[in-house]
Amino acid sequence: MLSRLYADNFRCLVNFELSLGRIVLLLGPNGAGKSTILDLLERLRRLVVDGARIDDCFTSADLTAWETRPEQRFELDMVRDDAHLFRYALTLSHDPDRRRVRIERETLHRDGQALFEFAVDGSEARARLFRDDGSAGGEYLFDWSRSGVGALHERPANTQLTWFRRRLGSLLVVRPNPMLIGGETREEVTRPDPRLGNFASWYRWLSQEQPGAVMALNTALREVLPGFDVLRLRQSGEAKLLEATMQGPDGRRIAWRLADLSDGERALIALYTLIHCLPDGGATLCVDEPENFLALPEIGPWLDRFDERCAEPPQQGILISHHPRPINLLARDAGYWIDRDGPLAPTRVRRIAPGTGAAGVSMDQLVERGWVFDE
Repeated sequence: MLSRLYADNFRCLVNFELSLGRIVLLLGPNGAGKSTILDLLERLRRLVVDGARIDDCFTSADLTAWETRPEQRFELDMVRDDAHLFRYALTLSHDPDRRRVRIERETLHRDGQALFEFAVDGSEARARLFRDDGSAGGEYLFDWSRSGVGALHERPANTQLTWFRRRLGSLLVVRPNPMLIGGETREEVTRPDPRLGNFASWYRWLSQEQPGAVMALNTALREVLPGFDVLRLRQSGEAKLLEATMQGPDGRRIAWRLADLSDGERALIALYTLIHCLPDGGATLCVDEPENFLALPEIGPWLDRFDERCAEPPQQGILISHHPRPINLLARDAGYWIDRDGPLAPTRVRRIAPGTGAAGVSMDQLVERGWVFDE
């Protein structure tokens, strides 16, 4: 699982460090930097896993507004089997006048032992690959516009590097917008996009690759969505339509196009799909304000499922929420308070201690009154 994130000179994150547990709840006022943290994780995933160009992931507009330094630094720690620590480090150099950014240094270590090193030295950019046993695997020239960790093919001698990349690939960062969830699909995709606009195409892939999880999903939806029977894909010309079959009081079943359901119903379907269809090998599911579009009786059961699913290895869950239910359930054991002193101040993070609060006062009331911390 992800265990630590470090960022310097990225928007409001300056010399910022966040430790991550099995379940994490990020709290704090709007504009404090909570969504920026998840956005950074998604950008690092795109760079390393998708092979995106560095200028498609980071631009000079992402530099901290009140800083003049052209350098950005990031570190991402990941723990495997609660025993081995992987540390990925990335240094970028920006030239705002020319709107150019390049990778100055990129490294990956396991328990302090190098797996990959890349650095720019003058006009040359050289990469060094190391085998799993620590021996040198070769040195070569490489392009500073893409991740070297992401470009390497899996070989018997570098399984540790490819494990890190594969586990980072299981990171899911979503900010559900049900208004973008349509029912038509012309392809299969292996992951949802952050807004879940490609939900139908992702479900199409899931129905082929994870039929057991899809069956469990439909069972769960019958418990929380009145009248729901099953999700199904129907051929319609060259496309397929994802429909929700609903059952009326008289027993009749009617197929509704996903686009004809309410925003709340689509959000509920998508959120339950996320927790029921996580890969068995482990994933880090990050959800930004899952309570949007949901009624109070709906967020509680989903949160319980999320907590059960992500609290045990190899899964991991990170939530951003302002809702009383997750605050009261998770804040004392897994909460971090994210805030800033103003628009020209950096984000700071403070752990909410288990003993925080006064007797007889719920955690959401403490947050409402500003009593989470003494100072």
